[in-house]
Amino acid sequence: MKGKIKLDPIYMSILKIIHKKTYVHPTELAELFDVSRQAMDYRLKVLVEAGYVDKEYVQGKVYYKLTDVGLRVISNKWGGGPSKLVEKEDHWREKGEMNHLLNQFSVLPVLFLLIGVFGLLYFSIFAGDILRGFISLLIWLLITGFSYLVIRKAKRSYVNR
Repeated sequence: MKGKIKLDPIYMSILKIIHKKTYVHPTELAELFDVSRQAMDYRLKVLVEAGYVDKEYVQGKVYYKLTDVGLRVISNKWGGGPSKLVEKEDHWREKGEMNHLLNQFSVLPVLFLLIGVFGLLYFSIFAGDILRGFISLLIWLLITGFSYLVIRKAKRSYVNR
């Protein structure tokens, strides 16, 4: 069933990327937009049903390509060509890379907490100084809390960009 859909900037960016690359695998698009494969499959299904893209199977894998209708849509929407969408594509690629990097840093508070616990154990058991162990733990707890807040703030501020 072919019909019109409201093309938000994400749909337009998907169409632009498909146009630029000719054939695109859904996993590539999902990684680029930092969404799940299922979420991208849904968006591509909507675009196929609307007649903007075609689904093709090559060696058992599914690829998507732009139809003439899809090409006309991005040409009309962006003043004669899809080139103005390059900035949007770069934004989504950068956003995906930044989310990945911030997810990597999310491990740091746990690591700091473990260092504090090991400090407590070391000073309590091996050095026989429980007070130093608790001071070490307290310092590492402060570092853990601070790093957690910084990472959380960075994620929130980047998502809201």
